[in-house]
Order: sequence, then C-alpha cells, then structure tokens
Amino acid sequence: MREIEFRVYDPKRKRMFSPNAIELDGRAMAVEIMNGEIHEYYMGWHIMQFTGLKDKDGIKIYEDDIIEGKKPCRNSYRKGVVTYRPMMFEIVCGREKIKRLYNMKVIGNIHQNPELLKQ
Repeated sequence: MREIEFRVYDPKRKRMFSPNAIELDGRAMAVEIMNGEIHEYYMGWHIMQFTGLKDKDGIKIYEDDIIEGKKPCRNSYRKGVVTYRPMMFEIVCGREKIKRLYNMKVIGNIHQNPELLKQ
C-alpha cells in the first residue's frame, strides 16, 4: 500500500515544508507545522501529494516536481512536470503526457525552480 504524504509550498515565505496534519473544516484547510503553529490554507499555498515513487537517487517524487528521465524505446532524455489525474500520476512534457520514464531524477519543482522548464 502506498504511503499517503503531502508537502506544502508557501509562496509568501518562499519555503517548502512537510505538514504534521491537514484538516478540512468545510471552509478552509489548516496545516499544522512542526513548531506547533497552525496556519490556515488560503488560495496562496500549494499542497502536493507524494506519488509513492522515488527517483534513482532515492528522493521522493511529489506532484509539481520537475523530473528528467529517459523515454522508453528512445535514447533521448525528457523533462516534465509530475501531475495527478484520478487514480494515477503522469508526467507532462509540453503537450505530451508520458506515463513512464526510466532513470528518473528530481531536478526541482515548478514553485521554486520554474526556469528549469525553459531550459
């Protein structure tokens, strides 16, 4: 069974963190941070789910990560963003949606490293 885990990016403070708990109360989402402070979720925070996969170096792969890997049946390396669709995660490379890459490596994420998609 896959581990259910999330991380949160706060663009105001420009930092990524792992919440202790996520609560839904019908109006907002509250995230409890390690130091015990409770911050309410508003439109500015980005919550990303762990895919259950790790890259070739053992780094956990989350939604919105930018990964690079080898496309099946080709010797070309591709870069893409990990996205979630109902019941599955996929990698979006421009207009192309890829379900499998080999030798995947997390090279950043769209919130802290958007420039990686332009290279």
